[in-house]
Amino acid sequence: MLEWLHGSVQEHSAPWCFVILDTLHITQCARPGTVQWNAVQFFDQRLASLDCKLLFLKTSSASIWERGLVPRKNEQFLVQYARKFGNTPEEIHQYFVSEQELLGELFARSTMPKLPLDGDRPSGEVLEEAYEFWTDSPRKALAVS
Repeated sequence: MLEWLHGSVQEHSAPWCFVILDTLHITQCARPGTVQWNAVQFFDQRLASLDCKLLFLKTSSASIWERGLVPRKNEQFLVQYARKFGNTPEEIHQYFVSEQELLGELFARSTMPKLPLDGDRPSGEVLEEAYEFWTDSPRKALAVS
């Protein structure tokens, strides 16, 4: 679908549309954890060939606790769903901290132009930086290694 969309907008001189993909191939290597990088590396290369860009929003351990667990302490997410990640809120928190580290390692392997973002900064700043990167502003894009 993305390859078709990319091909169909080539006659436009300015960006004509934007697509946001969430729960990308990288995420599938961590959740549910059954896919390994070597199985999705081909998709990463295909996405890079379509001029896709990759953002990685990283937050501190404290933010994962405050934003991810505290507000959900009595909700179904923490009471039922997240129990597969640990038996206590502390174990679940540690799982998500470790998962973020794994996602960071996979992010580094990607061949797409990529930008790590500090999720502890004010959201407006993060959004502006992401938008500038997405729209080809020359700011802070990491060289593909």
